[in-house]
Formats: sequence, C-alpha cells, structure tokens
Amino acid sequence: MASIFTTHKLVVKYITTGVLSALIDFVLLYVFTEYLFNHRYILSAVFAFTVSLSVAFIIQKYWTFGDYSEHNIHGQLFSYLLTVIFILLLNLLILFLLVQYVHLYYLFAQLLAICVTGTVGFVINVRNVFHKPYYPSGVVVAAGIFPPDVGGPASHIYRLAEEMAKLNVRTTIVTYSHLRHDTIEGGYDVIRVNANLPLPIRGIVYLILLFTSAVNYPVIFAQDITSTGLPALIVKRFLPQKKLIIRIGGDLLWERYVESGRTKLSVADFYRAGNYKRDLIFRLGKTVMCYADKIIVPADFLKDIYVRYYKVSEEKIVVLKNPLPDINLCDIVSTSAERPSERIILFAGRFIKFKNVSGLINSFISIYDEIKPVKLLLIGEGPERDSYLEIINKSPVASSIEIIPTLPHEELLGKIKKASLCVCASWTEPNSNFILESLSLGRPVLLTRSNGLSVNLPEELLFSYDNQKEFADKMKYILVGGYDASQIKKLVCSGTEKLSWEYLMSRYKKILNF
Repeated sequence: MASIFTTHKLVVKYITTGVLSALIDFVLLYVFTEYLFNHRYILSAVFAFTVSLSVAFIIQKYWTFGDYSEHNIHGQLFSYLLTVIFILLLNLLILFLLVQYVHLYYLFAQLLAICVTGTVGFVINVRNVFHKPYYPSGVVVAAGIFPPDVGGPASHIYRLAEEMAKLNVRTTIVTYSHLRHDTIEGGYDVIRVNANLPLPIRGIVYLILLFTSAVNYPVIFAQDITSTGLPALIVKRFLPQKKLIIRIGGDLLWERYVESGRTKLSVADFYRAGNYKRDLIFRLGKTVMCYADKIIVPADFLKDIYVRYYKVSEEKIVVLKNPLPDINLCDIVSTSAERPSERIILFAGRFIKFKNVSGLINSFISIYDEIKPVKLLLIGEGPERDSYLEIINKSPVASSIEIIPTLPHEELLGKIKKASLCVCASWTEPNSNFILESLSLGRPVLLTRSNGLSVNLPEELLFSYDNQKEFADKMKYILVGGYDASQIKKLVCSGTEKLSWEYLMSRYKKILNF
C-alpha cells in the first residue's frame, strides 16, 4: 500500500512540476515580449523556454524524484532536454493525426495528446534520466540485435553480458528488437527499441535511450559502425569524457556491395579494386573509427583493411578472435569412431548473397552422383531463400536437398553432431561461429581461405572463394574418406587457452576498463 501511495505521490509531484513549468513559460513569454524584446515573440519564446526548462529540471531532479547526485548532472540535463524535445515532437504528431484523420476538435485532441505524451515523458524520466546510479566500472552496450533475435552478434553480446554479470560488472544493453518490452536479466538491463518503427523515428528513439543510459557509465561499447556506432559517436560528442569502443564483426560496406550485386570479390580483393572511396558508408565508417578510442575486430585481415584503406591508427585496433564454444572437445576420449548413420552436408546461417549458399547448392548437385547417398541440409532464413528454392526445384536431386528455418541453439548443435561435413561457403568469413561450433563437436568443416578463423585449418579443409571446382573437389575429398576426422581434435585442442571465453574476458577487462 505504501508503494502505491509513493508512486501516486510521485505522479502528483510530476504533474505539479509540469503545470508550474508551463505557467513560468507563459508568464516569461508575456514579460519578455511586452517589456524586454520589443514584441519579438520568437526570441522571447526561446528565452522563456530555456528558463522554464532549467527550472523544471531542477525541481524534477531534487523535489519530484529526490535525486541529489551531482555526478554527470550535465548529462542528466541534456537527457532531460532530449526527452522534452522528443515529447514535443510526439505531441505535435499525435495532435496532427487526431485532428487531420480522426477529426477531433483541436482542443480535445491536444488534451489527449498531453495525456499520452505526459505518460511517456514520466516513464522516460523515471527509467532513464533520474534515480539512476553511476557505475564507474560498468558498460553500456549499443547492440544491433540481442536474443531472442538470432545471429552471431546477438549470441556474442549475450555471452559477454552473462560473463560481466558473473564479475559483478553492471551492464545496460540498448538494442533494436521486434519485442515490445524491456527486460532486467541477472546483472544487466536490456532496453529494446521497436525495430518496426520508421527508420528516422527508430533512430531518434535509439539515440535518446542510448544517451540516457550512457550518462551512467564510463564506457560505450558499440557493435558496428552505422546502426549503433553512429549514435554512439553522437553521444560521445556530447559526453566527451566517455570512452567509445567499437567492435566490428564484419565489413558492412563490402556486404552491401555483395548484396546489391555490385561485386563478387572477397573483401580483400574488393578493397584492392578501389571502388569504394566515394561511398557514404565508407566515409561514415572512417569518421566513426577515427573518433573511437579502440576498435575490436575478429580477424587480422580486417585490421589490415582498416589501417590501409581507412587510415586508422594501427595501435587503435585490437584483434580478438571469436572463442570456441564451451563444448570441451579436449575432454572427449575419441571422436574418430563417431560416424553419423546418415551422411549429411550441413550449412547454418543467414540466407544472404555473400554466404554463397547458391554456390554450395550447385557444387553439391555437380558431384552428387559421385558422393551419393548424401543429403544437403540448409538451416536458416533470409532474402535469398526463394532463389535457393528455384535452383533446387530445377535440379534432378531436389529430393536430397532440404531447407528448414532457423533452429534453437541446442537443436542446431544436435544437427551438427549428426553432420558428415559442415560447410561455410562465404566469399569472406571473418570468424564463423557455426564453423567453430562444428569443430568443437569434432565435425570436419570446409571454409574459404579468406577467413579469420581462430583455428588454423589445414589445406584439405580450405578452398579459394573464386574456384568453384576446387570447392566441389574438396567436398568430395572429405566425404569419401580422404580426410581423417580424428585430426579435428588436435586442431581444436592446440592453443585452446587463447580460444576460450576466459581468455577473451581477460582482454575485454583491460579494453573496457572493468
């Protein structure tokens, strides 16, 4: 009962402060216009708004919310200003929609708009501006995706948050998501921005929530250079004392060129060709990386590209390769005797062009008569799915190729255990989690030489991205028993101390300063 009373009391204080602020604004607008600025009402409105906003902030902070902390007060003020601007724009939008399309009387429409925006403003101020402690060794993570959304970056950030929670390091994750609610996990918060919002609104909401979260942490950890890196850079420009770290898991510019059909080169050959210099993403990426304090990449060749072509200082870039999963193959007595009852070639990942799944399908079709009976299983989702189905349906071996949607992680591991060969046919692959999991389960793999894998694969398991015949021949070689699968254990277990999450966290601890 006491908590209900306290909440109601807080709401009353919030409304009282809002009314008082509005009265101050109206009175000052009149005084400035009539007596000080010679009827220049626009200038008067600016000064009146500034004064009323400052007074409202002080009253909200110290009286309404009882927040007496002085640390990062300038950040709180700017967060409050952003909230006010957002609420103002939202109010105008609601007013326009209610009058223009619902045909309500404008005063009644404004009353409804005030009720809605007042509630939104209250929630933002409670959760993101006031009453938030400062975590001197914490991190705010600007993520593009996070579980339950599926993908390597989502899995990586989830595991990082879990590991940081074990070390009692506080973390807030701001992410785009199709979920409509935030969550508080064990030791970290997840703030979700609706990915279905129109792009400009989505970006503004993300920026506001990232800013109001970053106020309470010394480090901002962004997961790419555009959707999260750019908002993180804007936040840093207003809060220069914050440390900006960016992790780049793959090259966005190259991926965009591949997906639009403008190149079929590997990422290294693409940059050597030099057709990128006028691209907006290149210039944007160069700016973001220039202002970052540290840049983390999972592969040496990505570091070389950003040093050579983006002119980023070599000392600024750190290579941290993806760790092996926790499946400890080194504790398995023997994997050579394990042989799946049904021969399966497996791919799991996004159905996009640079993954080169169409090349995998065509190679499988070309050698099917020499390796049958065998099945090609493709697990994933994406825009290229229909084009894969078209190739499959036209082939004489369609019954031996199956496409199924993305599976929960445990089910995927079960499929990997049963596979005879796990393939990642990408033209370039910085560090495939699917391949790492396959190796950890003792499965033979096939991967392009243009990779940044944390395990050094022998030539038998590598192919050139632009050599379709070599790709097909290597598949055939592995499947007919030319490669001794028992060698996988030796590959995985050599130097595992630098392929573990324990090692990765020791590096993160220094870089993220916790």
